[in-house]
Amino acid sequence: MTGHAAGNAVRSALVALAVLAAACCDSAADQAPAIPFPNVSHMRPEFAALVTKTHDALLADDSAAAWQRHGRALMEAGESAEAEQVLLRAAAMPGNDRPGCLHAAGVAAAGVDRERAILHFRAALDAGGNAPSTHLRLAVMLEQLGRFDEAEQEYRAVEKAGPSSHALLGLGRIALARGDTGAAIDLLRRARYVDEGHVEVAIALAQAYNRAGDTQRAERFARLIRSAHDVTPVPDPYLHEFVFGADAR
Repeated sequence: MTGHAAGNAVRSALVALAVLAAACCDSAADQAPAIPFPNVSHMRPEFAALVTKTHDALLADDSAAAWQRHGRALMEAGESAEAEQVLLRAAAMPGNDRPGCLHAAGVAAAGVDRERAILHFRAALDAGGNAPSTHLRLAVMLEQLGRFDEAEQEYRAVEKAGPSSHALLGLGRIALARGDTGAAIDLLRRARYVDEGHVEVAIALAQAYNRAGDTQRAERFARLIRSAHDVTPVPDPYLHEFVFGADAR
């Protein structure tokens, strides 16, 4: 077995274990799995009503579509822990959008466990998904863990789908981390051309120019950073369509 095939086999086994854990019940094995249902008292009324509705629907209809709808509702309400459990359960059921469920599960896990998020994103790709958003989210997680070779591969997959300031930013940061300041500046300037308002690109350019000894340009971008108010979120139209699309309810 090749290293790549072995890696896929390990990921598949880990996903199977994660799905099994999400589907297990704490009591007897022949009982239906408990349906994750968070405390809705702290939610905005519209989210509480939606989560309650999809939970109650599952009590009457233990179908793949019902599990997926409950997972979407939990994502919309910001209940990441429960959403991840439900989406993994949905991903294991025939007839669902398996790549979409696994992608959303990765997003849900990203804030608490990057390694687990990586597992879900890779599983989404292995399941036939090829959304640039999945590659991008996976690349960001890998970069944050210092796994630059893997992250670079994913960022380049995003680039193939079309211009992306986030992909170029990631490639620029990786080049800077490797000590290739010239390549980093070139990539980051391209990122700024794609999206002039991308705050993190300005931050990375200030760092790159400072490392190159160009203090004038570094200060220019530092001024831009000081005047900025918000970070530039990672775009994820795939997740948005999964959660809010026409068939989400």
